[in-house]
Amino acid sequence: MSKCAWRAARCRCTCPRSWRLSCGGRCRRWRAAGCRMDSWTRCERRPWSEVRPHCRRWVPVHRQTGHNDGSRLVGVMDPSGEAAVLRFPEEILLLLLDDENGTFAHVPSWSLNYALGGGVLMDLALENRIDTDPEKLFLVDATPVGNSLLDPMLEEIAGATETHDARYWVEHAAGRAAEIRETALDRLVSKGILARQDERFLWVFRSRRYPVVDGKAEREVKLRIMEVLFSDMIPDPRDIVIIALADACGIFKFLLSRRELKNVQPRIDEVRRMELIGRAVAEAIWDIELIVRTQSVPMQG
Repeated sequence: MSKCAWRAARCRCTCPRSWRLSCGGRCRRWRAAGCRMDSWTRCERRPWSEVRPHCRRWVPVHRQTGHNDGSRLVGVMDPSGEAAVLRFPEEILLLLLDDENGTFAHVPSWSLNYALGGGVLMDLALENRIDTDPEKLFLVDATPVGNSLLDPMLEEIAGATETHDARYWVEHAAGRAAEIRETALDRLVSKGILARQDERFLWVFRSRRYPVVDGKAEREVKLRIMEVLFSDMIPDPRDIVIIALADACGIFKFLLSRRELKNVQPRIDEVRRMELIGRAVAEAIWDIELIVRTQSVPMQG
């Protein structure tokens, strides 16, 4: 398209709530088509979950199937036989993925490290394996989840001889961010969501890109979160967690324009105040972020 088909004054989308709050006449980088003016598509009369990924009334896959323990991809299994549940580290990576070129948004390393490490702890909290109070993070159940992303951290927490607070474990998990990232990417590839593609530049270094194979998961996490931010809908616990993680780690400023972020910041703050399993983990990340900003020194994991 040569012109934006979704500007507020000329929106002809047939969906009942077509971009009611998010037209605005401005390019939105979080749209499903990567916000390329020549690649947006108009709505067609087909199921929302298949053809209308850019519409705010699109029904996320995990809500269609009635599961609340992760974003499930219908009919997909990973090689271990585990149901294809997208965990927070995987969703963070998909949130940062540019599906046009297969690269990730350039966020500070400390930001990504704490988002991935915090995501693992949040998943363990939602799995009722750990819990927190103002003074400590403690083990509830040492039974393995059966998940390659979560079980290594659960084993470390279960084997700890001393009690530590949430901040200690957030920093500890962030130190394993490189391993968490590779495991998350391997899982996304094994589920058929991403594909590995190595490219060499000047025969000096290698940049690995991850083209999207099945774009449903990548669109689902972005649009699920943006639907919460640009509406007054009640988010489910996983949405609250990922919004808290993304906000604490400063990820939204890489996904939204400055004006958009200013407009939705009150909504982000509102969501953050909602009941949150593992709230101490998010608060620990916010405290660390404040220290990093004050010192103006990027923190490495």
